[in-house]
Amino acid sequence: MNKKSALVNFAALILPLFMAVPALYGVFVFLYRPQIFLTLMCAAILIGFALFFMAKFSVYKAGNLMSFGYAKMTATMRHLYLAGYFLMLFGGCSILVWTLI
Repeated sequence: MNKKSALVNFAALILPLFMAVPALYGVFVFLYRPQIFLTLMCAAILIGFALFFMAKFSVYKAGNLMSFGYAKMTATMRHLYLAGYFLMLFGGCSILVWTLI
């Protein structure tokens, strides 16, 4: 095993732990402070939209006024695009679950 694969394996083991801490905090806020939960999810949607807009604006600035997906974006803008979509989806689904419960 070389150094690069060791780092990937370490990241694969430690990343779920780093993701579990915010998830547990989200459950705590959802149960005990629902107003703050709603505010956090609205903020996630707004931040996601801002990231999405930044990524799409780079494509518009390049002269492509009609584009779907992230094929014409740079790697950094692709990551912003996907992170924006994820935050909007996560915030929207969380608010939907919150209203149904």
